[in-house]
Amino acid sequence: LNPVPTPGADDNGSGIMAVIEAARWLSRLRLPWSVEVVLFCGEELGLWGSEEYVRTAVGREDTILGAINVDMIAYNRFYKLDIVANPSSEPLLTLFADANRIYGIGLDLRCVVDPAVTYGDHASFWRGGYRAVLLIEHYNPWRDDPQGYYRRNRAFHTVYDVMDSLNLRLWRKEAQLLVAALGQFALPQPGAVPDLAAWSRGVRLNPSGDTLWVSVQNLSNSPSGRTALELWRCGPDSAEVEEIWKWVIPSLAPWGTYTSAAPWPYWGEVLVSVKVDPDDLVAEVHEDNNRAYARLLRKGEALRLVEAFPYPNPSEGPVHFLYNLTRPGRVWLEIFTGMGEKIWEATEDQRRVGREELLWPARVPPGLYLFRLSAYDRGASSPSDVRWGKVAVVR
Repeated sequence: LNPVPTPGADDNGSGIMAVIEAARWLSRLRLPWSVEVVLFCGEELGLWGSEEYVRTAVGREDTILGAINVDMIAYNRFYKLDIVANPSSEPLLTLFADANRIYGIGLDLRCVVDPAVTYGDHASFWRGGYRAVLLIEHYNPWRDDPQGYYRRNRAFHTVYDVMDSLNLRLWRKEAQLLVAALGQFALPQPGAVPDLAAWSRGVRLNPSGDTLWVSVQNLSNSPSGRTALELWRCGPDSAEVEEIWKWVIPSLAPWGTYTSAAPWPYWGEVLVSVKVDPDDLVAEVHEDNNRAYARLLRKGEALRLVEAFPYPNPSEGPVHFLYNLTRPGRVWLEIFTGMGEKIWEATEDQRRVGREELLWPARVPPGLYLFRLSAYDRGASSPSDVRWGKVAVVR
């Protein structure tokens, strides 16, 4: 513990003041869900207060739509604020960005997705499986911003962290953002329509890689009604080639989330497309957030070539040989004439799971050629997997 008494005006009197002021205004509104205002203790000692709160919530199976952690927000002369989320909390970033824009609050918001930022009480909610965001002037508060938009507060954790050091105009804007982000859901709001959203990080594999989780959310204060959710496998050019799953999802309450799980039989790297309300049956605020793409990686116990093909084929010039590995290894490409004579070869050490490519210059006469693509474990003398094929060169 720090033996020096610290007034704590910025860390974290600024966050406490903003939360209490926001609660004072929100208490006058009729919201579609309850709001709990919690001032946690023991954060500097290891998130003691928030860890206990989340442990109790998980044990009761509480539904928590999101937690907002407000920490050190009133020091700098710039009107800048970082909002940090982990991948599953990303929709909360949209909530604050829209409120800042719609209500003209005037903050320079930096929306950051970084699950490694675990030094605050929001991290307890992440570990408990709940969505949460951190509101802070600079999400690396120990360093100056290289672009000059944040000066490290050298007074925090010292006797100089006093009210005179704070920028209260900045603090006022941040308190307004809290009120606007939640207060916009106050009922009634005539003419409100749903806003169904899919996002890339809402599509993820479980740790073993055999189950896919897909989440969508209603970013509006209006129920969505029943609709569909589709999952497609895509080719390297993002074109949809195979519908994998289709679900009918129930009506989502304001800010509600739907998550579904499905078996995942694929290996290596797969590009997928998620579409919510694919037939445009739901009138929404935004239609452009109904689709998202995600790259999924599943590492295999054995080295395999999941895909191996040339493009373009036929080709008038160089040929790209795309391959997809289930684990790191060495790839060997060989080109043969129709009579079986080897005319070109190349090897590549692939250090990651997923798609890569080898380029054949194809400085050969027109004709039909054979190729062999082999995958080797590092140090192995025989291949783990081999693919043969044909490629045509035209002039």
